[in-house]
Amino acid sequence: MSDNPSFYSESWYRVRSQHVSLRPNVVIHKQSFRGRIWYVVEDPFNNRFYRFRPQAYSFIARLSEHKTVEEVWQQCLDDDPENAPGQPEVIRMLAQLYQASLLQSDLSPDAARLFERHRRQKQRELKAKLLSILFIRIPLFDPNRLLDRLMPVVGPLMGRGGLAIWLLVVLLGGKTVIDNFAALRDQTEGILAPDRLIFLYLSFILVKILHEFGHAFLTKKWGGEVHTAGIMLMVFNPIPYVDATAAWAFRERWKRVLVGSGGMLVELFLAAIAAFVWAATDEGFWNGLAYNVMFVASVSTLLLNINPLMRFDGYYILSDLTDTPNLNQRSNRHALYLAERYILGSKLARTPAESKNEGVWLAVFAIAGWFYRLFIFAVILWFVADRFFGLGFLAAMVGIVTFFIVPLVRLVNFLLNEPRIESIRLRAQLITASIATGLVLFFGFVPMPAAFRAQGIIHALPHREVYAGSPGYMNAITRSSLTWVQPGDQLFQMQNDELGILHRAVRAEQEEIEALLQVAVNDPTLQRPANRQLDAVDEKIQRLETQMAELDYAAPLEGLWVIPRQENIMGAYAERGTPIGLILNPDRFEFVAVVRQRHAMHLFNEEVSRVVLRIPGQSGDAIPLSRLRFIPAEQSILPHPSLGWAGGGPIEVSADDPNGIRAIEPFFLVYGEIPASAAESVTMAHNLGGVIRCQLPPSPYFVQGYRLLRRMLQDRFEI
Repeated sequence: MSDNPSFYSESWYRVRSQHVSLRPNVVIHKQSFRGRIWYVVEDPFNNRFYRFRPQAYSFIARLSEHKTVEEVWQQCLDDDPENAPGQPEVIRMLAQLYQASLLQSDLSPDAARLFERHRRQKQRELKAKLLSILFIRIPLFDPNRLLDRLMPVVGPLMGRGGLAIWLLVVLLGGKTVIDNFAALRDQTEGILAPDRLIFLYLSFILVKILHEFGHAFLTKKWGGEVHTAGIMLMVFNPIPYVDATAAWAFRERWKRVLVGSGGMLVELFLAAIAAFVWAATDEGFWNGLAYNVMFVASVSTLLLNINPLMRFDGYYILSDLTDTPNLNQRSNRHALYLAERYILGSKLARTPAESKNEGVWLAVFAIAGWFYRLFIFAVILWFVADRFFGLGFLAAMVGIVTFFIVPLVRLVNFLLNEPRIESIRLRAQLITASIATGLVLFFGFVPMPAAFRAQGIIHALPHREVYAGSPGYMNAITRSSLTWVQPGDQLFQMQNDELGILHRAVRAEQEEIEALLQVAVNDPTLQRPANRQLDAVDEKIQRLETQMAELDYAAPLEGLWVIPRQENIMGAYAERGTPIGLILNPDRFEFVAVVRQRHAMHLFNEEVSRVVLRIPGQSGDAIPLSRLRFIPAEQSILPHPSLGWAGGGPIEVSADDPNGIRAIEPFFLVYGEIPASAAESVTMAHNLGGVIRCQLPPSPYFVQGYRLLRRMLQDRFEI
């Protein structure tokens, strides 16, 4: 141990002769993680906790105003030379305890400056975490006395009897939800309606207040204290919180897990109670309130609190269940160790992992946590910028600094000043510079495949939609569905007695006008208006006869006659324009794709070199399309409702359109013929959905990312 250069520090002379000890009010708790002992140092004045491994605790416990730091450290070396803390670790521990005001001593100015420098460094690190602008905590009051007064009432509910009641209510509530799932799903569609948002938000606040008190009461049950309650501005939305970190000092793991789960247990209980109220009431205030509570309590628990990658309830529960204290810090330190050891080749790097399996677990958590936090930040940024562009821009700058600039500055500082890599500093700098150069060259200059995708539907060639030419009742289908027809073959007959009655009435009016004309043959003043009336009646007769002729529909072309709902159409009344069926050629198909405006420039510039089609749910290779056609005019009517939001497609459609085919944003249409050989290898059907991939000229990933970002900003914010 003494041969390890990282065991010593050039700053040791500043603290070696100091006499320091823990303050008398400091409380130390002993905990077990995976059969290993850890110690938690508690500061009861500010309710803060610090975990130390046994070797570090052996040093801290020996601190005395009658011994110097050098003497205490030497005793640790004599007792356990293999595991004794090194001088750098001792300095870090003393600085941490000094910063937390847990030490009492008359420090020399030199040592005080050392700790003050460490304090300033921590402040700089804290300021670098500008992401907290979206998660600001504002303490409001001390709830400890209120909790003490309520404990005689709430305490009995947190025993075995309360657990039995909780299980019974939650199980019955779950059964209620399952029994009424269809109605629940239908009501979900209007949950974000503007007139319901205020009630949804109030329900959210109510649920979160009870959630936080769930943590607080369980902390009080086992002797902890809760001295801080306030609000946290999460994405500038106020959310209540309480500081239940006193649970960290509990020796039993199951107590810490239950405190972490306390809020979710309360929310699930509330959701079950709300399910009973919702199912027992009709539409109205109480029904809506119960539904909002049920929705908030269940969704927020699943999407937010139970997620271990964010430092909410799920993180602390996972940390205790896996016996991994300081999970976030240790995973980050292990990730740094992997970079030092296997990329830079530093033999002095030390991992916090105590086994190979734990090392894998910490590495996976560090990587997943970073990417998930980046994803959550991007979602929050998009949400904020969509409503407050200025704040969104500020948050974007914060994100760039937090996720990229700060790590880059730390990396440069590490390469220039870190003592652990003193012997390989030049090598580490060259390796890092080589990796950075390689990444810049690869992402910035190496052309990579580029493409965009568009959804669409398959159309038979040729095909003709058949609609009711006149309103009437379906009297007879003269050609059944899936029958091959020739041009002129009668397909169906409709009956409309009103048209016949109206036709006879108009014919009688025509005869009356003709008789009037014969009487007024020598009177021009009567002939002119009578002739105008006769022309209008003749036109009406012609229109009625056309409608009567359209009651019998004949095939306009050769093909397969298909009626989707033949069994339901007989005897039914159909308005003019009602779809009846279609005639199609089942052996030849084309694909009609809906291309959004942001990709249209590639079509105008003729950059698309190859287009292939994939049909979801069908295996096989991509189908190349031929004879591509692009209509250079904006469209607003979708070729099929399945491509709009109402039909589950990607295109936003007007809420006023009952057919679900009028798009909010204009688009362009691309046509491509499907080769006969490909059509034989997969199942083709008219109006079957698919996705095309349009191949573009290769370009570096930086260029593709810039284009994507620019299109997103143009589409969303018109900049």
